[in-house]
Amino acid sequence: NQSRIINLEKQKIADPWQLITNPTLFPNPVEPNKKRIVFLGGFFGIILSFLVAYYKEKNQGIIFNENNLSSYLGLGEIINFSDLLVNDGFEEIKLLVRSFYNKFNQEKLSIIFLGDIEQESIIKLKDLLNKDVQEGFIEFYNGFSFKENYSHIILITSLGKITQKEIEKFNKNIQIKGSQVKCCISI
Repeated sequence: NQSRIINLEKQKIADPWQLITNPTLFPNPVEPNKKRIVFLGGFFGIILSFLVAYYKEKNQGIIFNENNLSSYLGLGEIINFSDLLVNDGFEEIKLLVRSFYNKFNQEKLSIIFLGDIEQESIIKLKDLLNKDVQEGFIEFYNGFSFKENYSHIILITSLGKITQKEIEKFNKNIQIKGSQVKCCISI
């Protein structure tokens, strides 16, 4: 029994392994390339965020393009006055309303604001347009609240602040009332 313990003690002291060859050391350490990991992570993160943003935008149905807006409304062209409101250049809008005033032989004109338009812009337009025409010629409505059947409707909206669902609901409302949009103004 004692010899066994002595043999075990000898085995503990002696090297249990033998070196076959001298180790080779590389000049550069072998480990994960941190720069590459950061670059690839950032690149794929940006791509993924673009895809998520695009998917979210498509699901919300927000209209950012005049061509899409005109096709949803069934109109040939959208009149874009967005730069005019920033520069307080309302003369073109006044000219348009005067031309409608003369063209429609002073029949009533309905102006409908659709989408998330700033109240300041709506107030400016209402004040401006009411100055140049006979009182009662223009009726202003927000969204789908108009009740009467108007044959002359101007839709005022803002790109990026109106959805496809709002346009579809508006089109159904117009069809039910038997009205027709004469033009659409983007502000």
